[in-house]
Amino acid sequence: MGEDLLAKLYRPPPLRMMNAFGRALAGFGVVTPISLEAESLLVAASKATGLSDFGPDSFRLGLAKLLESIEAKGRLMLFGRYFARLQLVELMSHRLQLTDYRKRRPEIVDEVIQRPLFILGLQRTGTTLLYGLLAEGPAHRAPLSWEIDQPCPPAETETYLADPRIEMTRARFD
Repeated sequence: MGEDLLAKLYRPPPLRMMNAFGRALAGFGVVTPISLEAESLLVAASKATGLSDFGPDSFRLGLAKLLESIEAKGRLMLFGRYFARLQLVELMSHRLQLTDYRKRRPEIVDEVIQRPLFILGLQRTGTTLLYGLLAEGPAHRAPLSWEIDQPCPPAETETYLADPRIEMTRARFD
């Protein structure tokens, strides 16, 4: 997006105020108070979950590259940094929870998923429609929004329709 188009995008007043505050801080030489440093994100995820084992360190290089790219090319204002941090901490929290679940249930490593279907595509190309159609088939199992939003622990048949994560996810989107 060009600089002129970014300037023309509508932003609600509270968002504009938050970003103006961020620009004012920068004008005084104050570094943004919202950290997107890897260690800060990992500490926040650990604090949020009470867990500390992220599993193998293989994710760290990718995380470092992502954060480097966000800093170099993202041109995030204060709210953008805030929202990016929320999402990244949530993803790191998921990693902690999945690692913990795998330690508590090592037998899941031996589970075989035969012929999984992955739906990939750009926006507005019918992927949601295809997902919905496939989910209707009795031979398929498509995750619901709350399962994608909060994947761990996996849904249980007994509590599938009454899982407390359903309301938590609904509240996030309302």
